[in-house]
Amino acid sequence: MLVIRQNYKIVLTKNCSIAQIILVYLLIIITLLFFNGYTLGQSDSTMVNPGDSLSTSGIDSLTVKPRIYRVDDSMDEPIFYSAKDSIYSDLREKKVHLFTEAKITFGTTVLTADYMVVDLEKNEVTATYTLDADSNRVGEPLFVDSGQEVKAAKMRFNFDTKKAFIEETRIQQDESFLYMERAKRQENEEIHFEKGRFSTCDLDYPHFHFQLSRAVLVPEKRIVTGPANLWINGVPTPLALPFGFFPTSSGKKRGLVFPQIIPVSQNGFGLQDLGFYTPIGQNFETIFFGTIFSRGSWGLANQTNYNIRYKSQGSARIDFLQLKQPFPSENKLNKFTLNWTHTQDTKANPYWRFGASVNFVSDNNTQNTLDPLSENVFNNALQSSITVNRLFPGKPYNLGLKVGANQNSQTGNIFIDAPTLNFTMSRIFPFKIFRSKKAVGSEKWFEKIGFTYNAEVKNQANINDSLFTSQYANLIGSRFLNGVNHQMNLTTTLKAFNGTLNFTPTVNYTNFWNFQATERRYNPGTNQTEIDSLSGFFMGQNLSVQLNMTNSIYSLYRIVGLKNVRFRNVTRPTIGFRYVPSLTNHRSAFVGPNGNAVTYSPYENSLYKEGSNRDQGLITFGLNSVLDMKFPSKRDSTGTKSLGLIEGLSVTGSYDLLKDSMQLSDLNLQLRIKPIQQISIVAGGIFSLYDWDDSTGISRKEFAISERNKLGRFINWNINTTFTLTSREGQKIKNENEKLLKENWNQDFNQYAMFPHQVIDYRIPWQINLTHTVNWRYPTVNNPAPDNITHTLAYNAELSLTPRWRISTNGTYDLNRGEFTQVLVNIHRNIHCWSLNFRWNAVGPFTGFVLSISANASMLRDVKYDFRKPPLFF
Repeated sequence: MLVIRQNYKIVLTKNCSIAQIILVYLLIIITLLFFNGYTLGQSDSTMVNPGDSLSTSGIDSLTVKPRIYRVDDSMDEPIFYSAKDSIYSDLREKKVHLFTEAKITFGTTVLTADYMVVDLEKNEVTATYTLDADSNRVGEPLFVDSGQEVKAAKMRFNFDTKKAFIEETRIQQDESFLYMERAKRQENEEIHFEKGRFSTCDLDYPHFHFQLSRAVLVPEKRIVTGPANLWINGVPTPLALPFGFFPTSSGKKRGLVFPQIIPVSQNGFGLQDLGFYTPIGQNFETIFFGTIFSRGSWGLANQTNYNIRYKSQGSARIDFLQLKQPFPSENKLNKFTLNWTHTQDTKANPYWRFGASVNFVSDNNTQNTLDPLSENVFNNALQSSITVNRLFPGKPYNLGLKVGANQNSQTGNIFIDAPTLNFTMSRIFPFKIFRSKKAVGSEKWFEKIGFTYNAEVKNQANINDSLFTSQYANLIGSRFLNGVNHQMNLTTTLKAFNGTLNFTPTVNYTNFWNFQATERRYNPGTNQTEIDSLSGFFMGQNLSVQLNMTNSIYSLYRIVGLKNVRFRNVTRPTIGFRYVPSLTNHRSAFVGPNGNAVTYSPYENSLYKEGSNRDQGLITFGLNSVLDMKFPSKRDSTGTKSLGLIEGLSVTGSYDLLKDSMQLSDLNLQLRIKPIQQISIVAGGIFSLYDWDDSTGISRKEFAISERNKLGRFINWNINTTFTLTSREGQKIKNENEKLLKENWNQDFNQYAMFPHQVIDYRIPWQINLTHTVNWRYPTVNNPAPDNITHTLAYNAELSLTPRWRISTNGTYDLNRGEFTQVLVNIHRNIHCWSLNFRWNAVGPFTGFVLSISANASMLRDVKYDFRKPPLFF
């Protein structure tokens, strides 16, 4: 018996005849021929497990492999479809059902969802999600077309018209996100939707958004909306727009730059940096700014940015400000500022390097500004430089040119470098030319002698800013000093006793040419010494010969009765001899007051100075020592724990063999100990072995041991106690840094070896440092007690309380006066799509605060608000 059910499942019973069986085979063949009109092959893109099947109510499912179907001959490309669980073909309705991780690929279009229905007659597909056991959505439809992604709750797409109907979708355009409740994708790829949300927040429930009634999205161009209302955290606000136009193209467009509104300041109410932006080609952009305040001050500015791929990038800004003095004064101050940074790409030129960092202020005063809380208010020194370097690949030398200016608003001086030309030759080994190419064995000692050379041509001046006026401008040229300097160095390293001792002989020779000199003469009329300036060619030279010997001594001690407790000491002594002959041009003449004899250098006011006017034969000595204690510890993985008793002890000084008296220099002492992991104590001072005058504090040539029965005295000393608090991870990083610093005893690491908490390591998430400092100097007539001692307490902290909260603060408290001298607080809050910054100058010469709220997205960079409280109104 043959039964054909509605779902086309064929069942054979035991009573079937041969004719019935033949009829069944014919029906099967006809059915396969019919179905083959839609099934032309198989897709190997996704493998399906035939054993996995999905049963639905009222339908006996049929599990098949991924397939390819072609709707009709007019379609350009085949459609690939697959599913992880099962594929069910409804022949009567001409529909194909895809269950679990369904996927359809048509050309560049890819659609994935947890459940799909393909309508073979309408040539369209409907995709949606399913629910898991906890009623959570699984496998929401994802539509990808030419790299553009659309995710929705339900989607219907027609292969012929390329139109789509979408429900609950989100689209990303660069930094903007669109949420649509109902949308329709047109054939020209425009999307018309209603009940949408526009935001730069990428969360499913954004922190803020514009609620859109109806809108049209033109991909990569714009979003045009009807009435839009601002919502914050799902709550509507009174802020609304009658319509909206949001450009989404990545290209640059002209437009206005929203100003900073300053409601209260010492200049009154103001609009700061109202601008107009315009791009210039693909590599340049420029912004024109205008600033105006209610009390008459105003300013104009232009900022130009450029980025030329594989060549250079930079930014230049020039400002003009007219600052009106407060009533009743009617004075006006005109001021120019120039800021320029330029960085050359390393691929631009293999031989030439050009860079610029210019920060120039015409009046040499960073406090004259329309922004009293500007960070430059606390910057008393401004540096500007433009450099050009010429490299010679394969050669040991290079050429450099520098033009710069250093400004100091405290001293009122401007140091101008215009220009400095440098020729530098790195170390070469000239005596290797005597070594044969066929020579074997180690190098001779003379072949290891290295030679360096540096030549400098300089023209510079130190000018007071009062000369930069029309009245005194003619005096600026006379302030310039110029000359040429040559420096040569010969050095090598010799080892003795199998490398136990290291000898470093060094010869330094300097030859300089000055084009200015001075000459002193006595004026009997005024009974004073007068100095005349001379122009011409004047040559001088300096020479020094030095030999240093270094060694490392390792010692291990044990104490009787303390088993397995050891003390390890590492001492690095240094001793050397330095000879400096007098090659100076010092002059002796009766040109002092009352015609007294005076010895002076004609180059005392020149660019390059001379050394001492007598021969020097210095024996230099130094000592660096570290003491550790090692003992068993079950907590340590190695079974041994190390405790640093003396983290660093150093003593340096010299003895001049050619000096008539007081041949021994003062001793420079430094000591660092760490009683516990979080506390570091650093003590240092200058100790003199000579006697002294009690009234003036000046040292005498006699030793204190013979005159006072004392070893000597401290001329000054200081103690710094630092308490450091950080996380376990941060402490581990700090310990690694300290271990590295202990192994380097050169001059570059000496400062940080004594003060490791000053090392900036961005791997440390947070740390707090409290430092108590005591400075003492020997009381003299000019500095009597108790003014010779100062107590200060300083703190600085970098706290990342959460990944989005960061607080930094630093301050100084004067214990003598009992008051804070400076307190700065900075708070940064990253609110995902917004940022909040709070900077407070609580104590100091310029108190006040600024609270800034700004959007993180670059397209909304001008959407910000600054609330300021300047010093005048604080």
